[in-house]
Parts: sequence; structure tokens; C-alpha cells
Amino acid sequence: ETATTDLAVILDVDVVTIGVEQDWQDRTKVPVRGVSRLAPGFVDGLLGPGGKLMLRDDIQGEAEVFGAGAGLVRSEALIRLSISPAAPKALLAFGSRNADHFHAGQGTELLSFLGRVVENSIRAWLDLPS
Repeated sequence: ETATTDLAVILDVDVVTIGVEQDWQDRTKVPVRGVSRLAPGFVDGLLGPGGKLMLRDDIQGEAEVFGAGAGLVRSEALIRLSISPAAPKALLAFGSRNADHFHAGQGTELLSFLGRVVENSIRAWLDLPS
């Protein structure tokens, strides 16, 4: 929780989550704060099959992505996490209560870099192949 809180402060956002696609029938996984379960195909459905990153403004946050914080979210940055072929599809999401904090005309280099850092950290933590 501290890492996501620190990241929220640095980026001046209100909600930071990671969503991981998981079969809804598998109830053996214990929920972790800040990590949401996404239905299979959710990431491709949201970002498109090849999509890496999306910025949206003037939106209503989705509960599937932001959980209990969805009501706060009015703009978002969504980053596909390509952790490993051995890992399920995942999404790093930043949400802001400011409706124009993230928008389509904004540069994405820093967010892309941050996504790669998170991918590499999770891959190393779980000892997965790249």
C-alpha cells in the first residue's frame, strides 16, 4: 500500500491500482488491496489487442479498474503491463478527480517508462521469464 500511496503523491493522482486478468471461477486467490481481478479479455477490450496506453478525460471511473475509488475518478491513464508470457494480462491504472488531469493530447513517455519499471519489478519479484 505504501508504494501505491507514494506513487499517487508523486503523480498527483487520487487512485492507483493494478488489475490482473483472472478466471472468475478461480476463487482461491486472496484479494490484495490495490490489486483488482479483471475478467479474461478485459485489457484487450479496453486498450485494443495491441494497445499499450490510453489517456481519457471527463469520464466516470470504472469499478472493475478502480474498485471503491471509482467514484472519485474523472480522468485516467491506463497502461498495459506485459509482465511475462507466463503471467496473465495486467493493467496499471492512475485515476484523478480532476476531469482534465489526463487527456488524449498529453505526452505519454513518462507513463510508458513507469509501466516498464513496474513490469520489470513484478517480473523480478515473481522470478518470471521476460
